[in-house]
Amino acid sequence: MKGFFIHKSDTSSVQPWEYVPAAGGEYKSGQLLSVVDGVAAEIIFEDYSKIPPYLCMADKTAANGDLIPVTRVSSLHIYEVVVPLDSVGPLNIGDRIKISSDGLSLMEGNGPFEIVEFDETEHGIVVRGRFIDAVATVTPSAAVFAEGVYDGLGDGAVVGSGE
Repeated sequence: MKGFFIHKSDTSSVQPWEYVPAAGGEYKSGQLLSVVDGVAAEIIFEDYSKIPPYLCMADKTAANGDLIPVTRVSSLHIYEVVVPLDSVGPLNIGDRIKISSDGLSLMEGNGPFEIVEFDETEHGIVVRGRFIDAVATVTPSAAVFAEGVYDGLGDGAVVGSGE
């Protein structure tokens, strides 16, 4: 199966589906999508190194404005994708690579998908990773840890603190 799929969640929760308007076209389950002119659309060239906002959840032919099922892409999930053996160079844990032009795989180059594990099989390379913001990663301060249990959402809130 081609495309990105949620492998594991840091919060053990199920990612909710949303229905968003789409540009006319063919969409595949597991396809990463951009937003162009206010509608979900295929990734455009300039977006290969950015975190896409949506992951399509169904195979669908959409007319302009039709609603398609998606989930939001989150750094709290590990995603899995199978890439052809010859489509990327040598992989290493921690490498950050680009999303392919069809939004269904990966390609060489510095991008937002950080590899956390991979396994070469006869069908291709099973790659698991997270989408990481290229600008900065928010980490809690030592003071937040001292007050209680950090909730992991990047907003500095502490579980049970009422913040």
